[in-house]
Amino acid sequence: MKIGELMSKKLYTVSPHDSVETAVRLLRQRGVRHLLVIAKDGALVGIMSDHDIKRAMETKDRKRKKVMSLGGLFFLLWR
Repeated sequence: MKIGELMSKKLYTVSPHDSVETAVRLLRQRGVRHLLVIAKDGALVGIMSDHDIKRAMETKDRKRKKVMSLGGLFFLLWR
């Protein structure tokens, strides 16, 4: 079996300048866990995952509670 047979052909993208809220909405609307980050010139500059967003929302201090889980962020966006 080849990679091309397994990969998703529907690609969802964001810009490096888009907000986290925009990325979360797109992840939820499309039912995906990863977004390609594309520059204005069309170059792939990164991949954003739901895990990346969740990790960014955690505090640096492991003893403190998380600022907000990804589920909490989804909840706020869909209220």
